[in-house]
Amino acid sequence: MLPYLESRKIEIEAELGETLTWNPNPDNRDKVITLIKTTDFGNERQVDDALDWLVQKTIHFRTVFAKIIRQYQPTT
Repeated sequence: MLPYLESRKIEIEAELGETLTWNPNPDNRDKVITLIKTTDFGNERQVDDALDWLVQKTIHFRTVFAKIIRQYQPTT
C-alpha cells in the first residue's frame, strides 16, 4: 500500500496543504507518514492551540487518505 500512497504523494500533500515525512521503514513491517508540530508545553495557550491543530489535522488526514485508499486498485 505504501508504494501506492507514495505514488500519490504530491496529490496527498497538496490536499492536506502540508509537507509530510514519508518513512518507508524498510526494516520493519510498519510504515510511517508523519506531520510534526512543535509546541511549548509550558505555555497553556500553545497547548490548547496544538490540541485544536491535532484534532483538525486528524480529521483532514482521515478525509484525504480515505478518499485515496478507496481509489486503490490492487494488481494481482
